[in-house]
Amino acid sequence: MVFKAWLDRAEKVGATRWTAEPPANHILEDDRYSKKLGFGGRLPVRRFERKYDLGMAICAGLGREDAERLLLIPNAWPWLSLLYHESTFPQKNGKWRTGDDARHLIQTIHGRKQDQSHRHLVNSAVTNVLRFDRYAAVLMGNADGQSKMEEQVMSRRVDPPLAHHTEFVKTLYRLYWDAEADDAKSGARGEREGSVLHLIDLLTQFDLTFDIASLEVDDFMRLLPNDFKRFLEGENKPSTTRRGGRPQDDRTHPLRWTP
Repeated sequence: MVFKAWLDRAEKVGATRWTAEPPANHILEDDRYSKKLGFGGRLPVRRFERKYDLGMAICAGLGREDAERLLLIPNAWPWLSLLYHESTFPQKNGKWRTGDDARHLIQTIHGRKQDQSHRHLVNSAVTNVLRFDRYAAVLMGNADGQSKMEEQVMSRRVDPPLAHHTEFVKTLYRLYWDAEADDAKSGARGEREGSVLHLIDLLTQFDLTFDIASLEVDDFMRLLPNDFKRFLEGENKPSTTRRGGRPQDDRTHPLRWTP
């Protein structure tokens, strides 16, 4: 596989995985390496700063039914990672950073049936949007990485099942999202009291008394101690200014996969 070979060569460069060899995007439409899936929609192709915008654009381009079908096709995701190389591979000083292979390939954890699709940059963006709609924005940060909030929520698939818990994600959105700034509030993804890491730790206490899976937004809010009030009272300013909107000159591309 040409793409995997490129990732392997980048890994040999060093632990930082910055390579001067450009991504092998010349193979995207080469029938020797991929074939059309036959989905009716078209994918917008441009650089995405935010992972949420990437997931929204793919879901909008394909439609919900085909986006859900896509989640069942593991070999489509390496192709998508390469298609969106401007977003998934940070570029600096003429070099590209690949990061771990799990960011670009659907990998299985050794000895387990569970895969690591939540670490795949494009797959997780689409999954988050399909499961949580607009509330998924609070989970995700830059398109080329995985925020602490996303990692904490989406990697916990059992006890409690946060990766499917819409009401919990809505709680995060209510606590930590600044709609006016279109960004998470300062400190939300940190480690101080009231942050998402603090909230995740509290769940282990809640789980002793409550059925976490049955709790709704108002239930979570009533259980929160005073440490979280600073986010509700607007004491913190957004970490950045409002982000820019979607440009009007998107290229589009039919979906393919790697056999």
